Amino acid sequence: MDEGRSTSTSKGGKRERREKTRREEGAERRGVWVREGRYRKRRQTERNGEKTERVNSQEG
Repeated sequence: MDEGRSTSTSKGGKRERREKTRREEGAERRGVWVREGRYRKRRQTERNGEKTERVNSQEG
């Protein structure tokens, strides 16, 4: 009985751990992006947004 219980607990723990790992992986990936300087891409997108606004202003 103990063994069965242990297996059940192990399975549940593993499942929770896997989900946590996935969430942690996402956070780590975000950190890596910022560390690698890929955050620049986001800034470029913001710049593009400004450019689009300028174009819209000119068109308007």
